[in-house]
Order: sequence, then structure tokens, then C-alpha cells
Amino acid sequence: MDFLEWITEKFSDIWENVIDYLPKSPITWLTSNPTIDKYMGYVNWFIPVYLWIGILETWLVAIGAYYIYQIILRWVNAIE
Repeated sequence: MDFLEWITEKFSDIWENVIDYLPKSPITWLTSNPTIDKYMGYVNWFIPVYLWIGILETWLVAIGAYYIYQIILRWVNAIE
């Protein structure tokens, strides 16, 4: 059991290091800028900007993953 826990701990450490190297979200500047944040609360009552940004970011990641998947499949000649 100790060996299994050691492997799990090492895998967790490696995964945290990989996550640390990934870039942060480009949307964070909206919440850190106080002049924009002051008016964004009012705008979000009528137009859910933060929701749209989150959905758009998720959609772009999904489309990017799809195209990368297609490129890999074409590279290994799994599809034409």
C-alpha cells in the first residue's frame, strides 16, 4: 500500500507542475481592473458578459481540441 500511495503522490506532484506551466486565463484582467469592475456589475444585469466570456472560452477550447484530435488522426492515417 505504501508503494501505491508513493506513486499516487508522485503523479500528483508531476500533474501540479504541468498545471503550473500552463498559461493563466486571459480573462482575469476584467476582474482585476477596478474601473471596469465598477461598471461591469451594472452591465451584467442586462447583458451577462462574464457568462458569455466563460461559454466562449469553453467553446474555443472544445473546437481547438477537436482540430488537434483531427490532425493527430490524420497524422497516424486513421482517417482521410
